Amino acid sequence: MASIRKRTLPSGEVRWMVDFKDANGKRRAKMFERKKEADAFMITARAQVAEGTFVHSRDSVTVAKAAESWLEQCRVRRDAGQRMEVCTYDNYETKVRVHILNPDIGIGGVKLNKLDVDAVEAFRNRLLGHGRSPYLAKTTLTVLGLILKAARRKKWCTSNPVDDVDPLQDSRSQGRIRVPSDEEVAKLVNHAGPVLKPMLMVAAFCGIRAGELRGLTWDNVDLDARIIKITQRLDAKITSACPNPLPAFVKFRWPTKW
Repeated sequence: MASIRKRTLPSGEVRWMVDFKDANGKRRAKMFERKKEADAFMITARAQVAEGTFVHSRDSVTVAKAAESWLEQCRVRRDAGQRMEVCTYDNYETKVRVHILNPDIGIGGVKLNKLDVDAVEAFRNRLLGHGRSPYLAKTTLTVLGLILKAARRKKWCTSNPVDDVDPLQDSRSQGRIRVPSDEEVAKLVNHAGPVLKPMLMVAAFCGIRAGELRGLTWDNVDLDARIIKITQRLDAKITSACPNPLPAFVKFRWPTKW
């Protein structure tokens, strides 16, 4: 059972204390200056206890702790070659270190149970106010959302407020990036030199990743069967091709006149 009691502190100030048990039967208490705040908290706490999602402030962790745990998971996947590219991990780590945990504008010290929509919006506004582009602010919030998603699985928090925050994408950049038409792709291919032309054709018609394209060699191309075998990749973090966990086969098809 949960209850609200009026308490008078030694200083003479009046506080309203919410007294209740969590899902594990542990006694919890929290004080508020106003009874209205205590009533609102008790309603929320009751619902969360019933759902098994209540997290007390003492049991909650900071954004920094959650980010450290998430990055560790990413490192394990990266080192095992399980759907985590080296460059992808470096991008995540940079977003966390430079922006999310920034001592001046970051939110590393905020506990997850205190991180609400207002706090995330304030963080977004600080990013924009300190020279970060709308795109950078948006991608940083995306990383924060991934951290909170992992934290929810660990029951460190009960919600992901990033989902309800408008990233405020720069309207000036909308419409600048578009998929080229078939005619434009044809012009690119037809005007390319002998080295660049096959790379453009594979990029346009086979849909392989950039690192896989850089690591592609002619012995993995079967022109008669129209099959490209993807066995390795090459990116900025390695000096030689890195094998994929499993070979992949790509069927290619393009106009013979090209």
